Amino acid sequence: TGTYYLTPTELATKLERDRAFHDVGVKVGAKVVKGSIARAEGGREVTFRVTDGTREFPVHYKGIIPDTFTDAEDIEVVLE
Repeated sequence: TGTYYLTPTELATKLERDRAFHDVGVKVGAKVVKGSIARAEGGREVTFRVTDGTREFPVHYKGIIPDTFTDAEDIEVVLE
């Protein structure tokens, strides 16, 4: 089955149009900004930025980080 997600630009547009659009559980699909990954000591927390080429958002993730999550070119993620 497929699941629809917003791009960073679509999310920004929704937030600009409806200031109450928070904590609604949307998914965002984007690329990780190269060079933006910062890992905390202990390996279970990471911050990075995502973009769709137009808009950028910061991300703070706590949990087990997949081995495939790297600072390589064109890494795509879906965030919830």
